[in-house]
Amino acid sequence: MEKANLSRIMKIAEAAVKGGVLIFTGNTSATIIHAVASIVIARLLGPADYGLYSIALVIPPLTLVFTDFGVNPTIVKFSAQFRSEGRDRHVSNTIRAGLLFKLATGLLMFSASFLLAEFFCYSYTEEKRV
Repeated sequence: MEKANLSRIMKIAEAAVKGGVLIFTGNTSATIIHAVASIVIARLLGPADYGLYSIALVIPPLTLVFTDFGVNPTIVKFSAQFRSEGRDRHVSNTIRAGLLFKLATGLLMFSASFLLAEFFCYSYTEEKRV
């Protein structure tokens, strides 16, 4: 009995290590691709246009802060908890509620960004003219 548990734990540990290696490889690859793309874009645009491009790229990650609110970790935690307790119906309800919340906040942030885009555009161009 104890040997079976040890074997099961080793399989879980092996799967976790493989997953960790895949995540590390994916993150490293994404970082390298992002760095190369940034260099190429900077060369193509020049200093002034690259600065404008960089400013434009600041806003989307900031809006992501307002769309998460810890929903992803909550979905993972409660889905795992409900599944281990055998409450499969609660798992699907938790995932559905989390996805609907993220959809609603995403649409709200999209609407706010769309409505404020002209304001930010004019405020930037007014500063540039001065």
